[in-house]
Amino acid sequence: MIGGVSILNLITSSWIVDFILFIAIYAIAMIIERWWTLFRAHGKDDKFIQRVVNLLNEGNLEQAKYVCEQEGSPVAKVLHAGVSNFDAVPESVQNILDNAIESEERNLIKGVRAIGVMSYIAPLLGLLGSLIGIISVFHGASLSVPGSAKLVMGGIAEALVSTVLGVTISIICAVAYSAFDDRVKDIVGDLKNSATYYISYIKGEVNIV
Repeated sequence: MIGGVSILNLITSSWIVDFILFIAIYAIAMIIERWWTLFRAHGKDDKFIQRVVNLLNEGNLEQAKYVCEQEGSPVAKVLHAGVSNFDAVPESVQNILDNAIESEERNLIKGVRAIGVMSYIAPLLGLLGSLIGIISVFHGASLSVPGSAKLVMGGIAEALVSTVLGVTISIICAVAYSAFDDRVKDIVGDLKNSATYYISYIKGEVNIV
């Protein structure tokens, strides 16, 4: 109860609170999905890179491609692009790897920006709910009819609940966005390092065994 008004009744009667709750559910679902995806992803896997390079050393180009396809991780997808163009000149392979890394970065960041946007939108929605609640308060105060006091308290409750919900969602989304953004940067950095190792290998500058 807030101000003598049931929160459940407020949820069922206030469209702005309903919308904020929808944003909250959507944000939580997206945070869980991105957490599961990003913290299972690897940008650099020395054992996997060693396995691929060993296959290339043995002349098993098709097997190296197959291994990358089966692995399916970001580093595997980037290496697959390189292995698929194994006979190309290093400069061309570098461009191909850069494009593959950009593609993986887009896939990784997908949804993360939406979480960041929600961290800005949620408090604004809370503020909107507060303004609507305050308008209801003044409107209720201007009425001299039975039940106007209840309407006033309902407006105050709506203002408080929407503000609290908006700020809470904003904090959760901001923390999640920061963590996910850092994770994406770490993975992309590892992908670039893996691509550098591969380029050095095909140039004959290093042999990972």
